[in-house]
Amino acid sequence: MKCLVLSFASTILATSPTGAFALDVDTTGSRVAINNRSLKKSKSKKFKSSVTSSPTSTCDTLENGSEVYISTPNEEVELKQEAVIDTATCEYKISISFKVNEEYTFLSNDFENFELEPGDDQNLFGMDPAKHARLCNREGRLEDGGPDIYWEREGLDNPFPPDHVPVLSAQNHVGLNKYFKDYSFKNEFSKKTLKKTGYQTVTLGGSPCGTVTPPFPQYSVHFYSKSIDFLNSMTCVSGGGFFCKPQTEQCSESGRKFNLDGEGLPKCKDAPLGGPPVYQNVPRGTIWTTDGNPANGISIGTPGMGLHGANFGDDHFVNDQRIPVNFMLNYDKEVIGNHILIWGGWAKGLGKPDANEYVNEIPEYNCPTADKSYLANKSIVEFDHASKRTTISIAGPLKDCSGVSYREVLDYTKKGKQAKKGKKGKKGKY
Repeated sequence: MKCLVLSFASTILATSPTGAFALDVDTTGSRVAINNRSLKKSKSKKFKSSVTSSPTSTCDTLENGSEVYISTPNEEVELKQEAVIDTATCEYKISISFKVNEEYTFLSNDFENFELEPGDDQNLFGMDPAKHARLCNREGRLEDGGPDIYWEREGLDNPFPPDHVPVLSAQNHVGLNKYFKDYSFKNEFSKKTLKKTGYQTVTLGGSPCGTVTPPFPQYSVHFYSKSIDFLNSMTCVSGGGFFCKPQTEQCSESGRKFNLDGEGLPKCKDAPLGGPPVYQNVPRGTIWTTDGNPANGISIGTPGMGLHGANFGDDHFVNDQRIPVNFMLNYDKEVIGNHILIWGGWAKGLGKPDANEYVNEIPEYNCPTADKSYLANKSIVEFDHASKRTTISIAGPLKDCSGVSYREVLDYTKKGKQAKKGKKGKKGKY
């Protein structure tokens, strides 16, 4: 098996398709250069979060997590959202499709023809990796994550010591970042479809810089059992970035409900004694990325999304980061959704291991409860080379098999016209 550097822990790593390479960090500022040397060990500096350093900071000013999220019109990517309800087979299929917006920086890069390094068969960035890292990191990417435990475990100097002036701020100033941001699309299904499938909201995010986990252009699709309003209420102390600070820095009820320390997350009662935790209502092999967990050491909780759960044995982590990966989402000790992440090259027709389709048969769920019987058992990523559209779907059993089959569509493929079934389309609802 190839040596694995978990991208969830690679706060200062940039990635190649099948591995990682080190960053040279200038601790006098926020710029970072990159090369292919090994990381040097050094005595770790004690790190204090810049989020809590201001004597005038309050929980209200710290809890935003929205600086990087840009609410974007569905028309910009010709978004189409669909639910197919088949009562005869008692199954659903929920999907979202889009086209690359060629004006979106980095997401529209030429991943296929960019000059490659010797031995590489494709470029994750579609550009010079050092330039990508420099532009993204100087807008605050390296500030987003990296608590004490990461630097101490790796024996590395913290690139942002306590006297560093952060690029990201504790206050909300949406729209200032040119690169380190997320084009965000949120839409709800009807109450009828929620009752049938258990899913209410679908979101699409396009991230030119990615995140610290992993740091390349990417798209994320989330399928939630909660409403947009509920998701917007899920705030945490984040410093304006993608990720919540550790549980000990959360100062409100909404922040503590991310359960970043793992306390109280439901586990299977019949799990083997002495073994790793077996969590309830997640696919076999999935663990929650809590503070100090043994897989990657840091928690991955995201404002408006929840705490992430991952199976670090998946092909994406072990073999090739261009392969789509599935995550689970938790908030307030409840599984609230599924998350599929894809490399940006997928939306340019360069998917791996097959450029047309990738199907992931989701393993059976650990000690499932009756109220979560609807959770998806399959995810599908597809690219149509004729229309140049990317479609990401989940499928699973209906909660209610009665009545007639139907199809529900939200369609923004024709620019300038009101979406079908979309009288409330501007608010992302049917």
